[in-house]
Amino acid sequence: GYRGRDGQSTGAVLTLAPWRAVFLRAGGELTPWSQDGGVRLLWGAGLESARPGSAFLHVHDWGPVRPGERFTLRHAEASAGYKLPAGCLGPLCLAPAVYATVPFEGGPYAGARAALTLWGSWYVMGGFGRTVPGVLERARDAAPAPAWRLGWSVGRWSGRTGALFVTYRDELALDRLRTPGVKDRQGRGALMAGALWTR
Repeated sequence: GYRGRDGQSTGAVLTLAPWRAVFLRAGGELTPWSQDGGVRLLWGAGLESARPGSAFLHVHDWGPVRPGERFTLRHAEASAGYKLPAGCLGPLCLAPAVYATVPFEGGPYAGARAALTLWGSWYVMGGFGRTVPGVLERARDAAPAPAWRLGWSVGRWSGRTGALFVTYRDELALDRLRTPGVKDRQGRGALMAGALWTR
């Protein structure tokens, strides 16, 4: 893959699902051109099903978690939500969801997202979130949380064993785009391609 300012990346993610929707996830990738270190890790655990009409709850730190750092939950976040029933018209399906996320550093936000899929694999997904003011404020020395968040993703992901996937995802803080001279890109975009193997 290619991850914004980190440059080229090569990695793997292992997900264990011992009981249906319960999962444990850990992964890592090599980013040899990154200025922040050549290795990054991620982890997550929780309850989530792919089917519409189901609730989800998980705690995760999608990284970057740098090896050698003392393990901490400070950069993790808890997320809960509900996948609304999907609507389909032939091979085209729209699957909406609502959620609330609480970073352990503070600055909780709530939002909604929707994925438009074609033939169960090609998709476009967009979502937005709004920071809840006055609740679990961040520490004074921490960067202020953006008021509005916009995220989107596009690609192919079927979830079937042996299937190839390619995805691009990105996010923006909308309020910072209106400030002259302030750039919010920060290399967040990530292009990934690979294959899924299940057992």
